[in-house]
Amino acid sequence: MIKRVNKKLLIAALIVTIIAVVTTLILTSTSKKDEIIYNWNFNEGFGDLKSIGWFKDSKTTEYELSNDKGLDNSVCASLNNLISNDARFELAVKAEPNSYYKMSAWVKTDNVSYIGYGANLSIIDRTEVYGNLKGTNDWTKIELYGLSGKTQEAFTLALRLGGYSNQNTGKVYFDDLKVEKLAHKPSNVNIVSLVPNLNVTEEETDFVYTEQDVMAVTIAALSFYLFVLVIAYRLLRVDGSELEVSSTISFAKYRFNTFATVFTLIFVGFVIRLLIAPAAPCYPNDVNLFKSWAIDGAKNLTNIYNIRTDIDYPPGYILVLAFLGKIANMLNLAQDSLSFTFLIKLPAIICDAIIAFFIYKTCDRKMTKGWTVFLVSAWVFNPAVIMDSAMWGQVDSVLTLFIIIAVYNLTLNKTTRAAVFFAIAVMIKMQGLIFLPLLFFALVKKRKINEFFWAFVAFATTNVILALPFIFNMDKFWIFNLYGKTAGGYSYASVNAMNFFYMINLNWVMDTNKVFGISNFYLILGMVFIVIVTLLTWLYYMKSSVESYYPFLCSIVLMMGVFTFGPRMHERYFFPVLALCLIAAILANNKYLLGLFGLISITGLFNMAYILAPVSTGAKGAWPMLDSPTFFIAFGNVLFALIVLIYTGLLVKGHIKNNRSFWGVIK
Repeated sequence: MIKRVNKKLLIAALIVTIIAVVTTLILTSTSKKDEIIYNWNFNEGFGDLKSIGWFKDSKTTEYELSNDKGLDNSVCASLNNLISNDARFELAVKAEPNSYYKMSAWVKTDNVSYIGYGANLSIIDRTEVYGNLKGTNDWTKIELYGLSGKTQEAFTLALRLGGYSNQNTGKVYFDDLKVEKLAHKPSNVNIVSLVPNLNVTEEETDFVYTEQDVMAVTIAALSFYLFVLVIAYRLLRVDGSELEVSSTISFAKYRFNTFATVFTLIFVGFVIRLLIAPAAPCYPNDVNLFKSWAIDGAKNLTNIYNIRTDIDYPPGYILVLAFLGKIANMLNLAQDSLSFTFLIKLPAIICDAIIAFFIYKTCDRKMTKGWTVFLVSAWVFNPAVIMDSAMWGQVDSVLTLFIIIAVYNLTLNKTTRAAVFFAIAVMIKMQGLIFLPLLFFALVKKRKINEFFWAFVAFATTNVILALPFIFNMDKFWIFNLYGKTAGGYSYASVNAMNFFYMINLNWVMDTNKVFGISNFYLILGMVFIVIVTLLTWLYYMKSSVESYYPFLCSIVLMMGVFTFGPRMHERYFFPVLALCLIAAILANNKYLLGLFGLISITGLFNMAYILAPVSTGAKGAWPMLDSPTFFIAFGNVLFALIVLIYTGLLVKGHIKNNRSFWGVIK
């Protein structure tokens, strides 16, 4: 009887507790309401707005109230940049710490240039802009969602034409400005930090945006990755037997089980990327540019390079972005929505999965089930790979996929087919040019004039096909001018790449500086390094045997050498080395290349995270624990590059044999 009573009491208590919790949640949700902080329609003047322009000593911008030109023919505010300028109306907003805010305004533009940032909403002392309307547009609503810092008490909103280092011309009208403090976190929108990340003093470093802490994400991803590899290694140890080929049944069973396991791994990795892509910390400048190019490409693809002079990507990926812009238009996606962010990241995520399948096919009939699972997992769950595509929002996986296919065709002596994929890679990103010498080396080694001819035809034809939509509106040398502009866009010894120049404290130092009385000293030094690395790679390629892994090994030597010792390198340019190392390790049965993959994964991950953290979190010194160790990361990359150069040289000279006793066999 006592047990029955106790059971009834427990059930009753549980029901009461559930009712209490649900009631509390309902009361809490209903008690909190959005609060309108500022709502102004300009019918009574500028209100609390303050007009600001860079060129205050000259009349470069006209600020005025425009009668009968606002929404419903009412009064609106306008600014007109007569020459290129960063002009804006500023509104000081009092804020509460760790609070969500929604800012919106209706915007109309008239002949805004495509050179710099267009009409936008932005936060003063941050670099991102939202809306970014260019050309001539009718009234369009722009919204900006933000989260204040843990001690933040104010921020400044800007209704703007132009931006930091992105001045523009034209006329913009603003109406119905509204600022709201939200009771709850909004969904399916891009939430940005309201904390300044420019002109921030050391005393203000407590303004840290913590919700999307890249440091926490990186450590969590790395921990999960190591956990997955440990599990995969355990499977490897359990499945340590050789591949069974004694009977058709056992072979078919092995292949089915392996494929099912690998398919599951790739699917899980794909889903993980899909889940984190919309709201994960991204590099907003890259993502917002891609969105803007996608929108304009969908509207006017054939003339996009004339109206958008800020484009520094080749036609290949502009075609991809224009296609994404068409999809965004069909789905009616707002430019600043998380759905559009997800769409922009999707091509790289898909290429991550395709590369994983390529790794599996490379393992096929060479590796046991355990090693196949381990190597596929090493790519699929690699945090550096996930950070580049699903977080950062870059497209290095797209470039890497075509580089892999091109180099693979070199292993088959299919130079004409390889030329097609090298051409696609070059038209996706300019960094594809780094690998182009490999095609030349392969052609020289074959010593057949007809091979040169057909490779040239294939390369040129592919380039023309991809550039065809743009050719008729451009001059005949436009593609070369585009590559020249892209190469000269960052005239620094290192652009956040932790390499040789970073190691000697030359990050963001102009490579055109005069040193020892020599102008462009660092640029010349870097180009000399690139020539040396290229010549060494050529020598290795010509001296190498017919082993299938040599083109992959030489591609690693070339990319590692250029990234580590070349000028104007960005933090992500190492990326193709990851996939190339894995595939070379499989083809060569070489555990040392697998080790190199692991080391580059770690240095690359922390290089990207160190750069991504302050940009996405909006706080100076967002990852101060890495301020000093960056030297050692750069030193590690230099050391790894030198080891690869020396090791490959010893290998092709025959001082090191590719045998089980020295290299080790993956089995």
